[in-house]
Amino acid sequence: MDIPHADHLSRLPAKDNTHVELAVNFVDYTELKFVSAQEVAAETTRDPILSKLLFFALHGWPEEMPAKLQVFRKHYLELSAQSGCIIRGHRVIIPEKLRIGVLALLHDMHRGMARMKSLARRYVWWPDLDKNIESMVAQCNVC
Repeated sequence: MDIPHADHLSRLPAKDNTHVELAVNFVDYTELKFVSAQEVAAETTRDPILSKLLFFALHGWPEEMPAKLQVFRKHYLELSAQSGCIIRGHRVIIPEKLRIGVLALLHDMHRGMARMKSLARRYVWWPDLDKNIESMVAQCNVC
């Protein structure tokens, strides 16, 4: 309270009759097609590796894991199935056929590698996801 007038004026509400038009900005606009849970479930059943993984998540894990599924072995306690999709923790495992489209969605606004990885870690997972993101960003002139 060294300057009481300044303190009083900084807290004094004033009427403002300035006309302000409402502006709408599209910050995250994309024309890319989003991937639905039904598409992920359908492709999971068509994918030879993920269809076996789905079976194991629903019916139990074998003692001997096939070689192509070894990459999932260390995560098997985190895996579950919901509506035909395989979930690792809270992230959906994306079938190989849909991965390019998901990478394109993550890359859409050219936010860079760190932001792409951050978004991916919230929603999706597959083996070598980080390497796929790094490769995509390395090939992009904008990023």
